[in-house]
Amino acid sequence: MLSIQDMEPLQAVIQSANRVLKPRGCFILVMVHPCFRVPRQSGWGWDSRRKIQYRRVDRYLTPLAVPMQPYSGGTTRSFHRPLSEYVNCLAESGLVVNCMKEIPTYEVVTAGKHTRAENRAHQQIPLFLSLRAMKVGDISESELSS
Repeated sequence: MLSIQDMEPLQAVIQSANRVLKPRGCFILVMVHPCFRVPRQSGWGWDSRRKIQYRRVDRYLTPLAVPMQPYSGGTTRSFHRPLSEYVNCLAESGLVVNCMKEIPTYEVVTAGKHTRAENRAHQQIPLFLSLRAMKVGDISESELSS
């Protein structure tokens, strides 16, 4: 949960998960939403003309390794990848995505100049994403959706 974006190489991580899954086993990922939260390449903005808060994304399709937290042994990194890279890695490893949920933040702003607009944006722009992928093997189409 909230760690897949800190793991590299992604394909090896997903292949390892697939290897230990039984047929019809599920691999569930919960991550920061790669479409809306790109480290150092996204943020909130305010449009005073339209009186709305919006999510700005400056860079999305290009994978990016971002240094995050320094520690005595080096620096941790977060790996931004577009959503397609996660889905394609799952598929290449023999897993099929059969559920996706986009999760907004549950932060509620109680004070400030743009409280209503901020809360509306927090409800409408998902900052987290969950993918459920199933190990399929010889499973029929109808079984995938159950």
